[in-house]
Order: sequence, then C-alpha cells, then structure tokens
Amino acid sequence: MQGLNAALLILLPIVGGHIFASSWYLTKYRCQREDGHRVYFSAIFYGLFLFLTAFFLRLILLSQVDGYAQFERSFIELFVALSEDFENSHKTPIAIVGMYALFLGAVLWIPLNRVVGKKQWIWAAIRSDDFERLFYRSVMENLPISLTMQNGKIYIGFVTSTIEPERDRLTLAILPMISGYRDKETNRMVLTTYYDDFYAAVSSGKLPGREMENFEIVLLSDQILSANIFDIDAYELVRSDTESAPGETAEEGFAEEGTPEEGEALSTVDTRAGDAGSGDASGRGR
Repeated sequence: MQGLNAALLILLPIVGGHIFASSWYLTKYRCQREDGHRVYFSAIFYGLFLFLTAFFLRLILLSQVDGYAQFERSFIELFVALSEDFENSHKTPIAIVGMYALFLGAVLWIPLNRVVGKKQWIWAAIRSDDFERLFYRSVMENLPISLTMQNGKIYIGFVTSTIEPERDRLTLAILPMISGYRDKETNRMVLTTYYDDFYAAVSSGKLPGREMENFEIVLLSDQILSANIFDIDAYELVRSDTESAPGETAEEGFAEEGTPEEGEALSTVDTRAGDAGSGDASGRGR
C-alpha cells in the first residue's frame, strides 16, 4: 500500500503535465506530431514545472493567507480517511502539492491560450510538412484545392476538415466544386463536372431538405498523388492558349502570357503532370 501511494504521488503531477502539454497552444501541436517517448518526456518535464509552481504557491498561501493552514488541515483529514499512510507528516504536504499540480495542469492552459494565440503555433508545427501547409493555406485563405488521386480522378473543392495538425492524417474532407480525370495517354487534366449551379440551387432553397455539408467527399490521404491550390481563371487562360496553338505545351503557352507572381495563381505540392492550368506540384507558385 505504501508503494502504491508513493506511485500515486508521482503520477499526479505527471498527469497534470500531460494535460497541460497537450492543451497549451505552444506545445499542443508539437506533441500531436511527436512519437510516444517524446510525449512522455514532455509530460514529465511539464509535470515537474507544475509541481515546483504548486510548491511555491503553497508556501505563499501558508505565509500570506489567513486561515489557509486551517483549510489545509481539514483537507488532510480526507487523505487520512483514504489511507493511514498519509498520516505520515512528510508525505502529506507532497500529496497536497501533487494535487495542486494536477489542478494547475487542468486549468492553467486556458488563460495562457488567450495570451499566446493559436495560428502561429499551428504554422510552426506544420511548416516542414508540404501537404499540411497547403491544406492550411486553403482553409485560411478560402482557396480551392485540386487533388489528383492514384486512380486518375481529380477533385477540386474547398477543404472542410480540421486544420489542426495531426501526426498521421488518414483522411481529408472537401466540398467538391469541379471533378474530372487525368487523360491516361497525355496525362492532361480533363474537367467534366461542375457543381456550382447545383450548390446555388441548394443555397436558394430550390432543392429543399438538402444541406451543403451532405455533399462533402472524404478522401484517403494515402491515395492523394498530388495537390495544389487551383485557380480556375489561370486554368481557362492556359487551356484556351494551348487549344489555339496545338503544337505548344501548356507550359509554353503559359510562359508567353507571363508568369504570375508566387502565390498569385498556383501553389502546389508534388508533381504528376505538366498541367499549367492546375499548376505543377512543385512546391512553388508557377
């Protein structure tokens, strides 16, 4: 029983440290992308920080707050009722500090999150992940994204899934605006279905009982071959130029019109085809 009580005393600040590290924006997103042993070290580190904070907080309360000592003696009676081992004078203060550490870990992150903000720490966690950065930009700037799947299908739409970074993103939800496929011989983008008129009908009430959210598509992340921010105007411009000059490639037609500044038309990740309208998935704007 004595060993169990000692383990519980150690566990209290560690649990508080884990709650704090997984909730505070400064550490939350990094913890989500770390391996298990790093998460344990974070819990221990912040658990020690909370324990020391609780220790000094208790000293301040004992010396500065009248009546606190009486409150603590009443509190100790609860421990004694649970286990006679807590009657030991040197364990009781440790138990109280451990409980304070757990409490601090459960609530301290709330005011701190109001101070530090959220967006910069999400960006810090995903800046080395090209796909996550692209999805984040799509959501924050409300830009459509073009996804080429391994089966050759193409979906263009708006990301509707969470932008909070995950270590292993299994799926991606989008609201499709256009769909099509890659031509097997030329690898060119062929867009076949436009959903804007349908969504306009849903929004205007012409199709009662239907909600936009009902038409989300959930895609498996490991089936996404390439992704890029999609600019329909740039796509139509390059396609018309290419059709008027059949001997040119899409890239040549785009170059004659002048290359837009980075981020102005297309921002891409990975590469599958030289479809200038949808952009090379090269990790930079065309």
